[in-house]
Amino acid sequence: GSVCHSPMADITLSIICRHLGCGDSGTVSDSIVPREGSRPRWVDQIQCRKTDSSLWQCPSDPWRRNSCFLQEEAYISCAG
Repeated sequence: GSVCHSPMADITLSIICRHLGCGDSGTVSDSIVPREGSRPRWVDQIQCRKTDSSLWQCPSDPWRRNSCFLQEEAYISCAG
């Protein structure tokens, strides 16, 4: 599945990367061509706060209920 791209703060990217076990920081790439195909778009409008310690605590639109299009998928690169 995927996460939809809305402007993501650094803390949101950091929490996503830590949740995936891929480092402590991340960046969103706008230069990747979207992949065609059907896959779930899990969440949109995710906005983590400094007080959130896990992805599940971050406010967002309801999971699996969003109006995200293929072109709005986030491509995140993690590091650290």
